[in-house]
Amino acid sequence: MLLLIDHLRAQGATRIQPPSCPGCRRTVALVEYHDGARVCHTCAGKSREVECSRCGKVREPSARDLQGRPLCRHCNATDPANLKPCVRCGRRRRVYARSDDGPVCETCRTPPPIQACFICGRLAHCETSKATGLLWCVPCRSRRARCAGCSHVRLVRSGTIDRPLCAACTRAEPGVWLCCPRCGVSGQLTAAVCKRCALGDRLDQLLADHTGAIPAPMQALRDFLVAGDRPQNVSAWLNRQPRARSLLSDLATGRIPLTHDTFDALEPDKAGRYLRELLVGAGVLPPRDELLARLERWLHATIDAIPDPAQRHLVRQYTVWHLLRRLRRRVAGTHANPNQCGAVRDQTRAVISFLDLLSANHLTLATCTHTHVDRWLADGQIRHSKAVGAFLRWATTNKLTTVYLPVQQWGGPGAPIDGDRRWETARRLLHVHTIDLADRVAGLLVVLYAQNAADVSRLTLGHVQVTDDSVWIRLGDRPIEIPEPLATLTRELVTARTRSHTHAGSQTWLFPGRLAGRPITDGALRDRLARIGIRITEARTAALFQLATELPAAILARVLGIDIKGAVRWQRACAGDWTTYAADVSRR
Repeated sequence: MLLLIDHLRAQGATRIQPPSCPGCRRTVALVEYHDGARVCHTCAGKSREVECSRCGKVREPSARDLQGRPLCRHCNATDPANLKPCVRCGRRRRVYARSDDGPVCETCRTPPPIQACFICGRLAHCETSKATGLLWCVPCRSRRARCAGCSHVRLVRSGTIDRPLCAACTRAEPGVWLCCPRCGVSGQLTAAVCKRCALGDRLDQLLADHTGAIPAPMQALRDFLVAGDRPQNVSAWLNRQPRARSLLSDLATGRIPLTHDTFDALEPDKAGRYLRELLVGAGVLPPRDELLARLERWLHATIDAIPDPAQRHLVRQYTVWHLLRRLRRRVAGTHANPNQCGAVRDQTRAVISFLDLLSANHLTLATCTHTHVDRWLADGQIRHSKAVGAFLRWATTNKLTTVYLPVQQWGGPGAPIDGDRRWETARRLLHVHTIDLADRVAGLLVVLYAQNAADVSRLTLGHVQVTDDSVWIRLGDRPIEIPEPLATLTRELVTARTRSHTHAGSQTWLFPGRLAGRPITDGALRDRLARIGIRITEARTAALFQLATELPAAILARVLGIDIKGAVRWQRACAGDWTTYAADVSRR
């Protein structure tokens, strides 16, 4: 029958429509049988998918090992027995292509030609778009932006950087874009089940208990993941992480309890850490300060590893009851940042190293003198003098020693201040539209308002107030009005920000990160700004130096959110004179 239909259509009988695949609803060649019906090659392959015995991913088996266990195509190709010497580099690698001379590895393959991308305009390795027939680069294939036609944040399929267009606005004629047979969402070139529905089906199987039903907490997680903006990212994460699939199954069936203690016992499992963030973002687990909780576990493990009981008691007394308590007091109502937790770790290591140095010289805090400390400082045996000095001052206050190291006063910036480069960077961020919008706003907050990476990364939508004619941002105690054109950029960021795969109601961060419901880390923000030529330390130093010469320390601290003592030190370092500030303001 299928051959007859093909023959009739070849003779011009175009009214005869060939049957579509019952699995994906596509009108393609039906070449195989499955459950008594003819299906396409793709659906037949999906029906044979099993878990690979080597990588754990659910794929169609390509071969079997000596024990008869299934191997996916990737594991079969990367098996040492199937590696071939590349004819160009001579290394034994996976065969990516075969030339006239022999097998070629992926590194030595001939890349696509370097041409101009029709979206971003830059010269790169480009391929032809199936939707438009034009050349586009790899980054533009996954670029998401607010469509200039429909104002929705979607994948860019045509247009330019300034006026991107989504799939529906690229080609609006009927019949070009097909719909998902289940949810009816348009915008895809095939009639297969969309990414969101496919993810829902997979989670329904993965999160089911012994009775086949999904427990209420897992149902909340399932709805949270499916409602995200990028369901393909969740599917890719499940494919890459067999450990995550195992944890989800164990949580759904009740083999492990759904508590924070369960995930604490899994540390430093990355899959468990990421799954915990998803559960917190979905509201299944209560939120908590993960960095602070991780620091507490690290402190207890480090202190318990000290063999000397007296030294162990002293380190616990200093770190837990002084450093950790002081950190909790500083971050009351907020979350600790990686720099704060890293400083506590460095101070703890420095104290343990100093106490080991005392023990190696048969000394204690009570018998140690200034002579010993001065000699060790001169010989370089004490590497972290600031941390050791803070510990000795604490010990002196608690009458544990008579040795006292004074606080090392900050004498100002050590590197030269380049004010011209600061303004050049600001102009580039304001007017170069090819830079990502979030990077432009974050960089300008650093360059113009002397904000550090940790403070910028934790800004929320509540810190920004947008009105019809102005934009205000709260960096310290008082909000300040943002001038143009930074105000326009900030307004666009608030309205056009994207999410990774978080629920729409849980997103409050101005710079969201990859983890569900979490902001971007300060390290990731530093890397992103460094890629566009901004070194946060240098840019912030130049901004603080200039602002300290123009504003009194009290206003500087209140507006920028820095400590008043730090503001005074910067005032003295730049020799700023603000005795006439009130008179200058009155004359404005």
